[in-house]
Amino acid sequence: MIIMKKTITLLFFITTFAVVFAQQNYILDNERTLNTEGSITETDSETAWLTDSIYSYLNENDVYNLNQKTFFLYDEKGNNIQSQYEFWDSGSSSWNLSRYILTYDENGNLLQDTLYSWDSETSSWTVSAVFSYSYNESGNLIELIGKSWDSGTNTWTNLYKNTDYSYDADDKLLELITYSWDPQINSWSLSGKTTYSYNTGGLLIEDLHQMWISGTSSWRNVSRYYNFSYNTEGLKTEKTRQTWNTETNVWENFLIRTYEYDLNNTTSQTSVKMWDSENSLWIDTYLDDFYVSEHLTISVSSIEKMVLSVYPNPVKDILYLNFSTNIKQLNVFIISVSGKIIKSFSSNENNFNIAELPPGIYFLKIHSSEGTFIKKFVKK
Repeated sequence: MIIMKKTITLLFFITTFAVVFAQQNYILDNERTLNTEGSITETDSETAWLTDSIYSYLNENDVYNLNQKTFFLYDEKGNNIQSQYEFWDSGSSSWNLSRYILTYDENGNLLQDTLYSWDSETSSWTVSAVFSYSYNESGNLIELIGKSWDSGTNTWTNLYKNTDYSYDADDKLLELITYSWDPQINSWSLSGKTTYSYNTGGLLIEDLHQMWISGTSSWRNVSRYYNFSYNTEGLKTEKTRQTWNTETNVWENFLIRTYEYDLNNTTSQTSVKMWDSENSLWIDTYLDDFYVSEHLTISVSSIEKMVLSVYPNPVKDILYLNFSTNIKQLNVFIISVSGKIIKSFSSNENNFNIAELPPGIYFLKIHSSEGTFIKKFVKK
C-alpha cells in the first residue's frame, strides 16, 4: 500500500466497439549485427525502448493500492507477442490472471491475438476469445473480427466486427463501422461507428463513438475523446473523455487522461481523473507506472561466413571467444531471448565471467573494429 498525490490505471476492457492494447514507443539506432541462430549476418539492427511492465494503482480514500499488473514479452523484431494482465480481487484477496498471445505477418502486422483466462481450479490457461485482423495492400487495417469460445459446445461464437475502415490520403484512419452478432437471426447487425478528426498538422483532435438506433434509423452519440494536447515532439499529453446524456442531449465530463514521457519519448506514466458531477470537480483516480528497458530488435538481410565461436557451450562460469582474425577492443552485450539487454561492458579479453547469470538461453553480441557479431549460448 502506498500513498500518492496522483492515481492511475490501465483501463483494459473489451467492448463491442474496440479492443484496447498497450502501445509501445520506439527509439531506434541503426547498427550492424547477427541473426538469432548465431551465424554472422549483415542485418538492420535497432535498439528499442519497450515497456516491460505496467503497475496500476487505484485511489481509495486517498490511499493508492496496487490493483493491476501488466507484463509484456517481445519477439526479436520488437513485436509484442504476449501481454499478461493480473487483476487484484479484493473479495478473494487474490490475483485474477488473463493473457493475450499475439501473432504477426512478415511485415509486422498483427494477425491474431487470443485471450486466455487462468483457471485456478485446474491450474491451466483456458481460451476465452480470439481476434483476427485483415489488411489492404497498403498495410492499413480493414477488418477486425472478435469471437468468444463456447466451452459448452466447443465452438467459436461471433462477438463483433469492425469493418468499412476509411483512410485519408496520408493513411490516417477516418472512420470504422462496428457490427454485433445477433444469434437470433444468425447474422451481423449494425451497432456502432467511430469517427476520427485531425487538425491541420495531422494530430488527432476528436475520437467520436456513436451507436446505431434501428428504430429511428439514425446514429446517437455515446462517448468521445476530445480536447487533445500534445508536446513539442507531437506526443499526446492529455485528452478528455465525455459521455452523451440522452435526456438533455449534451456532452458531460467523464475523465481526463494525462501522459508523461521519459528522455527517450517512451511513456513513463499515465494518470486518470474522474469527473465528480455532484461537486463539479475532478478527482484523482488512477495511475499507471510504466517500466521500460532497452531491447535489441533484428531484421536479417543476408548471411555471411561465420568468424566467431564460443566455448564451452553450455557454460557454467567462464565463456571463451574464438575469432578467425585478431580482434581487439570489444564492446560486449549479453541479451535475453526476449531481446532485453541484460549486461554491457568493454574489454580486450577473449573470456568473460558470467557466473552471476541465471540459467537459461542468451545471446552474446559483440561490437568490434571488424564488425558486429552475435552468438547464442546456454548458461547452466
